[in-house]
Amino acid sequence: VHEKAHEMVESFERSLRSQGMDPEQYYQLAGTGHAEFEERVKPDAEDTVRKELVLDAVATAEGIVADEDEVMHEIGHLAEDSERSPEEIAQTLRNNGTYAMLEEEISRQKALDFLVENAVPVPLEETEEVEQEPADEEVPVEARAGATESEQREEQE
Repeated sequence: VHEKAHEMVESFERSLRSQGMDPEQYYQLAGTGHAEFEERVKPDAEDTVRKELVLDAVATAEGIVADEDEVMHEIGHLAEDSERSPEEIAQTLRNNGTYAMLEEEISRQKALDFLVENAVPVPLEETEEVEQEPADEEVPVEARAGATESEQREEQE
């Protein structure tokens, strides 16, 4: 969570710089500092990490991975905004360790797409009848998308 909060603050500061504003000047105007700002974004960072972990689990359970063509397609979009070729950008990403991050992001998006495609709407009446499970109870990743509650219980037994 700390690392994600740090990434979020760094991204925000890059955005400020790209708009011609010094991050320290922003912090002064906002009456805060870098460390305080990072503390304020921690709840958002925690939420993001939780979502990423869920999508990573879905991707793993369903065998969802980003293939080379998908990664190069995204890199092609990056190349459109720069004067470098997609191959140069791919090599830079491999060298600085962000190529794997791009693969993870594509896999997460594919996992989210999978969930959306396989979601089964539950009528409101049925959701009111279902008992709420405690939030800290683990839900098995193996639970199939689209399975009914009784099918999921049978799988667990």
